[in-house]
Amino acid sequence: MLSRLISFLKTAKKEFKMADPDDISHNKRTNNLQKYILDDTDVFKIESKCPANVKAAGFYNYLLNHSLK
Repeated sequence: MLSRLISFLKTAKKEFKMADPDDISHNKRTNNLQKYILDDTDVFKIESKCPANVKAAGFYNYLLNHSLK
């Protein structure tokens, strides 16, 4: 039983690594940065009800701004 599971996981891992990224992930546009991101240079501030993808992009920009100093 365990050997079948290990074999299945190895096969799934190989298929995953060879798959096209569009087949295994969801691409979502990130817009409205100016609408939801209030500050990403000094302090990370966002507007309420900020979508997760916009929040992630703003936080990434915040980290970039602080790594360059």
